[in-house]
Amino acid sequence: MWRRALGDAGFEAVEVLGVDESDLAGMPDKGVIVASDPARVQEPPGAWILAADQGGIAERLANDLAARNQTVVLAAGGETEDERPDATGPGVFVTTVEMDRRESWRSLIESLPGDIPLRGVAHLMAVDGHGQDATTAEVAGDVARAGAAALAVVQGVTDSGRNPDRGVWFVTRGAQALERETGGQLAGAVMWGLGKGVARKAAHLQPRMIDLDPGERTADPELANEFMYPDSENHIVHRFGRRRAARLIRADSDAERLALPDDPDWVLAPDPGGVFDRPFVQPLPARPLEPGEVRVAVEAAGLNFWDVFRSLSSSRRGCWAGRCAAMSFRWAPACPR
Repeated sequence: MWRRALGDAGFEAVEVLGVDESDLAGMPDKGVIVASDPARVQEPPGAWILAADQGGIAERLANDLAARNQTVVLAAGGETEDERPDATGPGVFVTTVEMDRRESWRSLIESLPGDIPLRGVAHLMAVDGHGQDATTAEVAGDVARAGAAALAVVQGVTDSGRNPDRGVWFVTRGAQALERETGGQLAGAVMWGLGKGVARKAAHLQPRMIDLDPGERTADPELANEFMYPDSENHIVHRFGRRRAARLIRADSDAERLALPDDPDWVLAPDPGGVFDRPFVQPLPARPLEPGEVRVAVEAAGLNFWDVFRSLSSSRRGCWAGRCAAMSFRWAPACPR
């Protein structure tokens, strides 16, 4: 039985040591089963679609997936091609898609071979943003370009009726702020918001968000493994070679917080003395607040947003989006791949 099971798995030269196999009537006491591993381990075939970035992250990911016996269609922006590449076997196939049109994505998905299961669809365009020094116009352009394409991808997958068994992925870089990080990519944060919305409205698409280290300019070597062997985590960040996932914690168990006064007529603002990471309290202009309203103005000049958020969450009067926050969250180490 073990010989048959190991043979079916591709193992060779199976031997059972310490058991007299000539005595068919006796009950074996103990033994050791030895076998040679397969000369080549091959993953089951599958198809992937990657909405390509301009920096080459998607291209390197496509090559890593193709090396694992996957059929990968690398989609770049452009007019829809009349003929799609003949993606009938493992490898990387390049095509063009009208990024913001759901019909174009649906056509691409429907062109995939029907005998190869659709494993996943990944959007990587948000890693191309202008970064932390972007102007308002540049951020608006990044959000419009990446957001329109991401929405069209989700709509195209839904219209095609082919649900990827390993999910729809939104890949960003620096979209999440960990600990006291001050850099990042605002356009990527929009992708996380979209992913959360998809999780509520179309949970069958299994949306997953993964944020790459903003300090690294190359693809994380574990990125292909994230795609090939997903676990239950769907909010994942990679920092300094470590994999982290979001965990809920009680608000009072986090780091030290700012003490906010009970008087409702206050506003947070940067310290005029130049210490931007220490907000202070100043009165608001005279205007009666609506019932349950708390007005907070935060200057962007170096003030740590998450410090403010945690402070509001822990304050007796602090509310966020009209809801008193009893829970906060932090990024905790996730299981290694």
